[in-house]
Amino acid sequence: MGNFSYWILRNGIVLLLLSLTLKAEEGPTLNGLYPAGGKRGTTVEVVLSGTMPKWPVQLWSDQSDVQWRTLEASGKVEVKIDADATPGVRWLRVYDSNGASVMRPWLVGTIEEFLEKEPNDGFNESQSVDSLPKTINGVLEKTGDVDTFSLSLKKGERLVASIEANRLLKSPFDAGLQVLSETGVVLAQNLDYNGLDPFLSYEAVRDGKVLIRVFGFPETPDSSIQYSGKDSFVYRLTLCISPYLFAAMPLAVSSTVATNVQPIAFLEGKRDRMEVLPVLVNESNRDFILSLDGVVASLSLPIKPYAVDMEKQPLNPVEPQRLSLPACVTGRLETPKEKDRYRFQATKDSRWTIHLESRSLGYPTDLTLEVVDGQGKRLVEQDDTKNLVDPSLTWKCPSDGEYGLVVRDLFGNGGPSYYYRLTMEPELPDFELGIANEMVKGIGGGPFEVEVTVQRKGEFQGDIRIDLEGLPPESKCEAVISASKGDNAKKVKMTVLVPIAYQGPIRIVGRSDPLPGVTRLALFGESRSSHLWLSITPPPAK
Repeated sequence: MGNFSYWILRNGIVLLLLSLTLKAEEGPTLNGLYPAGGKRGTTVEVVLSGTMPKWPVQLWSDQSDVQWRTLEASGKVEVKIDADATPGVRWLRVYDSNGASVMRPWLVGTIEEFLEKEPNDGFNESQSVDSLPKTINGVLEKTGDVDTFSLSLKKGERLVASIEANRLLKSPFDAGLQVLSETGVVLAQNLDYNGLDPFLSYEAVRDGKVLIRVFGFPETPDSSIQYSGKDSFVYRLTLCISPYLFAAMPLAVSSTVATNVQPIAFLEGKRDRMEVLPVLVNESNRDFILSLDGVVASLSLPIKPYAVDMEKQPLNPVEPQRLSLPACVTGRLETPKEKDRYRFQATKDSRWTIHLESRSLGYPTDLTLEVVDGQGKRLVEQDDTKNLVDPSLTWKCPSDGEYGLVVRDLFGNGGPSYYYRLTMEPELPDFELGIANEMVKGIGGGPFEVEVTVQRKGEFQGDIRIDLEGLPPESKCEAVISASKGDNAKKVKMTVLVPIAYQGPIRIVGRSDPLPGVTRLALFGESRSSHLWLSITPPPAK
């Protein structure tokens, strides 16, 4: 063998070994969790899917009412949920000395749960559900996978079925949901209700057994004409015979006066209003969680520092409802082609933020918002906003006078499920910070840069001091100033030096003297989360 060939062989082996070594030293990844949630007051064993070269990994979660502990078996953790844990999403991250995963969601529920069991594809293999309400944790593991469940209904009973998969769990598939007879006749079905997640209700026409079938397609459509599946296609199927909490009037509460909240649920086969609850909350709370004993599901209601309102019929061109600004009003487009109209007074050059929410709250309305003058002439129209499914805009009043808002569905749809929340507030001087990724990465001992975007709102012109908090000892990162004008007005770069390998949470915080007591955290992604992570890998060997 020639010297050159020998060199290639020897160094090729060295490079291969080095490649394998580097791969083994990569940090963990987390693709999903199964089951994807659990009932409060219980302890659940959860399987983590992903790559975890070092076991046990370290675990980080965003809230303390759910405790996570690794088990001896690789990829398995134990989750203990406090009995008074608030229903909703928790976030988990796994990490070791070489890196960290992205965060993944996990849901806390309020009713009994169990796991789906294979085989359950066919009608004769359906998994029996002996009593309701129940939440079934499932996964469509492979191409062509279909999960089928069976239960008995009495004539007139209203079955409510809901799937959480893509919207909250970030599972990368578009779920389908059907109710079938024992012979396979489709009695009810839904594909996309809460975004890509289905929701349906079915009233039994006779006593007997029905089948519930779950299937899925890729989140991003492709050319295949078949059911899809993989280990990340996890879902939570909730089944109940009403009551099921569906909405509330209003869909917000006040921190200054008691709010009379009327829960709306599926009751006795139809949507119905429940007993009014007077709610008075502490302003320090971020959201009020409406959860009722004996009622499935819960609602997260924002807290406003002023009285909130509801629509008052009729909302027509002759008698639009008057708003006292700032305002947060809950309405419903009850009939097809309905338009809800509001009016308000505004002064010249005043700036307002106007938000309409429906699909982001889990309702099917494809909202359109119009701002009109006192004669009804359209000044501004907004449908979806960038990556958001609901309209949102900033409006500057052109002159003193009376103006109006018109709310409608883009396609003229309407019905008992078409709720919305309209919020109109002054655009006060403020600012927002953003970051491209939840993970801030670097190498121990070497400086690296972190780019932070800056958005000034309400014609705010002050300087903003930006700090990086949570660094380990002996680290360096000087605060940077974003001036109102110049190269760093819209983005700044922070130089960070961490001498050692490190994994841990950090915060990027903005403060400005013209806004005393105000702090703003850098946010990332559609979730607008502030849970940033610093991942510093070991310095290279000398």
